[in-house]
Amino acid sequence: MKKIILPILLMASVSLTACNDWLDVKGENSKKEEQQFSQFSGFKSALTGAYMSMAETSLYGENLTISTIEMLANTWTFTDDESIAPLKYQLAHHQYEGDYALSTMQTIYAALFNTIAQANVIIKNAESYTGSDINKQYLNVVCGEAYAIRAFCQFDVLRLFGEVPGGSKKVELPYSFTTGIDEMPDYYGWSDYITLLKADLHKADSLLKENDPIMDYSFSQLNRPNGMYLDDDYFYYRQSRFNYWAVQALQARFYLYIGETTKAYQYAMAVINATDVNGAPVKELSGLSDLALGYNALPNECLFYLSKYDINTTANAVLIGGRENMQSRESTYVLTAQRLIDMYASIAPYTGGHNRYNNLWNRAVIDPYAASTPALKKYWHSDDVSASMLNHNIVPMLRMSEMYLIAMETTTDLAQANELYTTYMNSCACTVLPESAYTTLEDIKAEVVNEYRREFIAEGQMFYLYKRMNATSMLWSEDVLTEESYIIPLPRTEYNPEHLNQ
Repeated sequence: MKKIILPILLMASVSLTACNDWLDVKGENSKKEEQQFSQFSGFKSALTGAYMSMAETSLYGENLTISTIEMLANTWTFTDDESIAPLKYQLAHHQYEGDYALSTMQTIYAALFNTIAQANVIIKNAESYTGSDINKQYLNVVCGEAYAIRAFCQFDVLRLFGEVPGGSKKVELPYSFTTGIDEMPDYYGWSDYITLLKADLHKADSLLKENDPIMDYSFSQLNRPNGMYLDDDYFYYRQSRFNYWAVQALQARFYLYIGETTKAYQYAMAVINATDVNGAPVKELSGLSDLALGYNALPNECLFYLSKYDINTTANAVLIGGRENMQSRESTYVLTAQRLIDMYASIAPYTGGHNRYNNLWNRAVIDPYAASTPALKKYWHSDDVSASMLNHNIVPMLRMSEMYLIAMETTTDLAQANELYTTYMNSCACTVLPESAYTTLEDIKAEVVNEYRREFIAEGQMFYLYKRMNATSMLWSEDVLTEESYIIPLPRTEYNPEHLNQ
C-alpha cells in the first residue's frame, strides 16, 4: 500500500530562507541540483539549512521544546477556560480535533517532513557522488549527519503520531525517503517503521564512527577553530551538529522508548564511560560549573544542541525568563507557585540546595491577580553576556543528564543505580541521599520520572515519558488518559490511509 503526503509540505518549503536556496532543486530542476552538489559548499549549505529548519519555531525552536509539547504534558499553568486560552486548553486536554490544536499539529507535521526531505536530498547526492574533488571523509560526515537528522525527525513523528509502545491501538506512519513534495512515501506499521529507524541510526553511527573529527579530537579542542586541527572550519563546534556521541545518545533514547531496555542501558553507559583521545571523559555532567557561570541551558553537558541566535527573544516573549517587573499572561508559559513546589516535592527537604531550583526560576513574576507565577530562565540571558552563541544561544537536544537517567532506569544493579543517582544529584549541588539510599529498583525508577520533570522542563521530554509508560494520569491534570490521549491523529490534509490504495 502506498500513501501520499500531500501539499502540506509545500507550505513549509516555500518559506525557506536564502540560506536554503539549494532546496529549490526539489522535483523541478535536476540540473541545478547536479551543479549545486558538484561542490562541497553545496553539501555544507544544504546541511546548514536542515539544522536551521530544526531550530525554527515550528519545531525545536519552540513547539517541540518549550510550548506545544509541554502543554501536552500539562506542564504549564493555564486558565481552564477554552474561550480564553483555546490552544492551551485543547492541548492540555488532548482534544486534537479542536481547530487550534489541529492547526498547530499540522504545522509541526509539515515542518518535520520538510526537514526530512532536506536530509534526503543530502543523502541522495552524497551517496551518488562519484567525483574526486570532495574530501571523502568530510562527505561521509555530512552524510552521517543527514541520516541522523532523518532518524531524529522520524523518531519524533513516531513519538507524536504513532501508537503507544506495546499498546493495543495500531497506527501506520509515513517513513520518507523522498526528496520532493510530489513524491509518495510508503506507510509502515510499528515493526517495519522501527526497523527503518534502526537502519538509519546504524548508518549514521557507522559513518560518523569512521569519519567524525570528534573521534580524533576532544569537544573542547573542536570548540576552538584556530586552524590547528582541521583543514575545513565547517567541522569545528561538533556539539552544534550531530556527532558520533550524539548518535550514541539518540540510540539510548530510542531503545528506551521502544522497550529494548538492555540496549538502552548499553548505549547510555557507553556515553557515560566514553573517553576521548586524551583519555578524559568525552562529556561530563556540568550543572555545577555551568550554572555558576550563568550558562542556564548547560551547554557543556550537551552532546548535541541547536544554535539559535534569537532564542533570547523567545525566552523573553514566551517564557518571560529573567525579565524584571513582568506580569504573566495567557500567551506566556509559566508555572504556579504550587506547581514549582510540587515539582520538587520528592526531594523537598533538600530543595534549597538544588542549583536548578535556585538558578533557573524567576519568582518575581506575577499574574494579573498578583499571584506568583515562576518563570523559567533556562533560555534567558542578559544582553551583555560574552560568548553568547556558544554558551547561551542554544537549544539542548541531547544531554548527559538524560544518559544518567536512562542508565538509572534500565540498570539491573541496584548498587549501580544508587551510584549513578548520587553522581547525578551531585551535579545539581544537591547530595539528597547517601549512597545505597534506594532499596529497590522500582523506587529509583519512580524518582527518575520526577527528575525528568525537573531536569527537562522546556526541553520537550515529559509527554514522551508519559506515552511510553502509557500513564493513565499526569501531574497537574485531572483527566483520565487512554491510549487515544497519546496518539495525535495524522493531519487531515493527508489522504486517509484506510481508503487509499496505490
